[in-house]
Amino acid sequence: MKIREQLTTLWTKLSNWTVVKLRATPSMQGLPYWIAAVLIALVAVSFAIAHLRIHHYLETLVRDRPQILYILSPTCFLLSWMVIHFFAKGAAGSGIPQVLAVFHSNDISKREKSVRSLLGARVWIGKIVSALLAVLGGGALGIEGPTIQLGAGIFYSVGKRFQKIWGHLKPEYFLVAGAGAGIAAAFNTPLGGIVYSIEEFSSAQLSRFKSFLITGVIISGLTAQTILGSYLYLGLPSVAPFDKKIFPWVIVLAIFGGLWGALFGRLIHSMSRWRSETLTKFWQKALLAISMGLVIAILIIHVNVNTLGAGRSVVVDLLINTDMNQDISLLLTRFLSPILAYVSGVAGGIFAPALAAGGTFGHFFASMVQPEHSNLMVLIGMIAFLTGVTRLPFTSFVLVLEMTDRHSALFPMMIAAVIANASSKLVDTKTVYEHMVPIFKKYLVKDDGSEGNVISDSEAEESHGHQA
Repeated sequence: MKIREQLTTLWTKLSNWTVVKLRATPSMQGLPYWIAAVLIALVAVSFAIAHLRIHHYLETLVRDRPQILYILSPTCFLLSWMVIHFFAKGAAGSGIPQVLAVFHSNDISKREKSVRSLLGARVWIGKIVSALLAVLGGGALGIEGPTIQLGAGIFYSVGKRFQKIWGHLKPEYFLVAGAGAGIAAAFNTPLGGIVYSIEEFSSAQLSRFKSFLITGVIISGLTAQTILGSYLYLGLPSVAPFDKKIFPWVIVLAIFGGLWGALFGRLIHSMSRWRSETLTKFWQKALLAISMGLVIAILIIHVNVNTLGAGRSVVVDLLINTDMNQDISLLLTRFLSPILAYVSGVAGGIFAPALAAGGTFGHFFASMVQPEHSNLMVLIGMIAFLTGVTRLPFTSFVLVLEMTDRHSALFPMMIAAVIANASSKLVDTKTVYEHMVPIFKKYLVKDDGSEGNVISDSEAEESHGHQA
């Protein structure tokens, strides 16, 4: 007993000494960001490797025995949805609306229990398992949105443990840094992670911790690169020198790409709203998950096999095989399959599927007007479509720029992002993520059981920099 008491006393003294030393060293305030950055990089890399291996396994399976999807897809979609329904409801969908809901709530520190329902360890497990089951079923969903939720959750959890040392480090700081680190680790785009954090979570408070945000994102990106090596997410495509004569076509593609992306987001929101308002019983939601899995299996087997997965390999093929013929079936299935998968209620992101849908749109457009500039049009289509979905023009073109290292196309890429951002608002003034935020606001009650104040949609829109 004395030994136990002595160890307890020793541990208490050591902890107090550590706290005093850390408080006396202001430069160490970045420590929680650095620790969390390494953790999210390890989680993101493991998640990405598992996701990729399952996708490759499924490709082989479909090539040898495609009919197995008639059983595999509905089963996996049902299991994926059941993980969400029974284990972690806060893990549903992309993950970005959950982070936005927490970020835009007041008194986060007084909502610790409910924040865990959106960003806690239970959600991390449910998110990963559900997303991997969805990809095994052929779902056209990515890991980027889920990794953002995981990143925000891990940063929040680590930061909370350091608040007794540095009380001025607010939870919002860790949410923003975690979201950026998640993007950086998922796409191998550190600069994109920084730009995403600033553009999505723009706030006057950002200036207080911008150095920790930047170092956190960089550490996360470097850790991921250390494990996976330095690579370009979409390879190094050949892009013909920009010719001013094709500039009008770039503008046209940007306009319609933004509209196409906004329609994509609008359909996801409308169908998700229909699902939540119409399907109230367990068996109805289960039947929907099974049905969506079956429809996706039919699209893969009978319409276009490239409907399979998040779409990274599709974009790489379009960029590398510049003479690749593309029929309208790929254009339509890459647009529809992520919507069907998302509406089933499983976990999965739409960043990568949006890039694939935009890339196929750009390639199809180029085949009609400028085949010799196909790769540039693919890049423009990706940026325009993703901007239409997210309304994050700077994030969209920086991500594509970092993924391909095509600085020669920087000017048309920037112009396309700005034009797509404007045209997309003709379809909907809000993004699919903003529409989804109220769904998760209901989770955010205070620890005493009272609802407290969660800011309204209009207030959220005002604080949302890219909508101002």
